[in-house]
Amino acid sequence: MWLLLVPLVAKLFEAADRAVKLRILGADVRLALHLPFRLVMFYSAALAFSAGAVVFAVFCPSAIKRYKSYAEFERTGIGDDILLNTFCGLYQKPALLWPLPFEDSLRDFFLDKYTDFHGDKGLMVRGSSDRSEGILSARILPDRRPAAFWFVWHNVDRTRPLHRLAAALLFAIGFACLAVVLYQNAQTVWRLS
Repeated sequence: MWLLLVPLVAKLFEAADRAVKLRILGADVRLALHLPFRLVMFYSAALAFSAGAVVFAVFCPSAIKRYKSYAEFERTGIGDDILLNTFCGLYQKPALLWPLPFEDSLRDFFLDKYTDFHGDKGLMVRGSSDRSEGILSARILPDRRPAAFWFVWHNVDRTRPLHRLAAALLFAIGFACLAVVLYQNAQTVWRLS
């Protein structure tokens, strides 16, 4: 919204960059029709926030965008399939620029601790899209479902560190530009008071 609104407001104020004298209740009031801050900084903030939001929307893993908590996941009524599929995707096809290797020991830990799987764990091969039907037909143990959710969620959250850094930097730039705008406004108010 701000990407469209700021240039329009700038054009309006550029055309009316002078003081207007009004008579209100018998007193002459001078109304300045210019903004005390530079719209360039405000527009830069809008650009940075928009770019950060685009990076988040495009590169954030869907499991992170969809479920902010286990309670939210539980409310959807989705079964264990989504957790097992997400886990298999993490193990078999790790995301680009994965910060830490997803080792076989982590796979074994998940399957032993959170599921009723007792088959051959070696059937799930890294780099392959062929998922073992035995693993996908396993069930998450009911009493360990919240812990299994957080295990998968936190491991998904570790993916794509460069994209996370880019989004964080863009939002920080946006906040810095807004801080400059607030500072400029404070200076104007201080000068006029």
